[in-house]
Amino acid sequence: MTKFQVNTDRRQYITFSQLMATANKEASAMLKKNRKVIAMAQERQKQHPTVIILAPRKLTWGECLSAAMKELYSENHVVAELDRDMVTQHVLPQVGRTERGRNAAVGSAKLPQELYWRLKQ
Repeated sequence: MTKFQVNTDRRQYITFSQLMATANKEASAMLKKNRKVIAMAQERQKQHPTVIILAPRKLTWGECLSAAMKELYSENHVVAELDRDMVTQHVLPQVGRTERGRNAAVGSAKLPQELYWRLKQ
C-alpha cells in the first residue's frame, strides 16, 4: 500500500440493536434540526414579507431514520452477536455520541460495560 492509498477497511463491528439505538438517536436529532430550521425560515418570512425566504422541505421520521441507517451501515459491519475477535480488533462506538466522540472512544480503547460483562461470562 502506498502512502496515497487509504485503508478502507476501518469499519467497526456493531450489533443490530446498537445500530438501531444509534440510528434512532441520530434520526431524532436530524428531525429536530430540520424542524428548527423550518421554524426559523417561517419566522424570517413573517418579519420580511416582501422577501421570499427559501426553507428546506419538512422531513418525515422515516426519511431521517433511513438516512441515519444508511450512514451507519456504510461506517460499520453489522453482526448479530459479537465474538472475542471482533471486540479485540475493533472497539465499539458509544451509542449517542457525535463523530468526534466516537473517534475519541475508539482512541481510548475502552469497552462498554455491557460488552465487558458478556465477554467475562
